[in-house]
Amino acid sequence: MTIDRIRIDGKTYVLAPGQDVAALKLAIETAASAGASFVDFLAAGGHAISALISPGVSVRIESTESVDEAPSDGALATPFDPSDVSDFYDV
Repeated sequence: MTIDRIRIDGKTYVLAPGQDVAALKLAIETAASAGASFVDFLAAGGHAISALISPGVSVRIESTESVDEAPSDGALATPFDPSDVSDFYDV
């Protein structure tokens, strides 16, 4: 499952499943090219967002794959054992 996020001027939103990311990118480009315009999108949880996009607004879109299985490199194969860490209060 892909999780899409958009960050607009430092505020991050998780996009609703099925949000058309390509259409959203085009709407953002069009708004910035026009000088300024509102771009509407649906965030997770059904929140309707309308953001004013202009040439100076920082926008970042990120897509990540959500995987329900452990990493294949074994990074989480051994559970954390607190006894492996020295007590930093003992000096």
